[in-house]
Amino acid sequence: MHDAFIRSRGRPGIEAVALPGVPTEPPAGLVAAQRLAIEAAEAACAFATPGMTERELAAWADDYARKAGATGFWDGTLVGFGPGTLNCFPTEKPTDRILWNLDLGHIDILPITADGWWGDCARPLVRGDNPAQHAILARVLEISRDRPGGGSARHAGPGALRGLCRAM
Repeated sequence: MHDAFIRSRGRPGIEAVALPGVPTEPPAGLVAAQRLAIEAAEAACAFATPGMTERELAAWADDYARKAGATGFWDGTLVGFGPGTLNCFPTEKPTDRILWNLDLGHIDILPITADGWWGDCARPLVRGDNPAQHAILARVLEISRDRPGGGSARHAGPGALRGLCRAM
């Protein structure tokens, strides 16, 4: 029998609770699906080149994920550049909007592995020499890393970057 814990996630006054019979680790298939999603999203952010369209980056990311082991996607890959960063919903499909040399963007990829596990990962990106945008992204990553619930800097999605941009 395994014990699982609901972690306090850095919140004062919350105690860990043992749950008899519940595994302490997530299923290996789920971990593999998430790693695949993270790898594909981060590779796409690194690959994103000024002049390419949202559709082109989505297709590149899907191809990358398939080559890395995805057998399909549980919904379409979402990409937004410029004004497209204001939406990251399944109803907002990638368009022919291009990534400028001084721009913001995001990608959200949703691969399915051969054994049927679903992954999901969103990542923001900044292109160009805009110190304010890079500072915002750094702050978003810092907030994400330090937020209650643990999480690492790798868990900052497009919404956080968009919110900080609106505040400037």
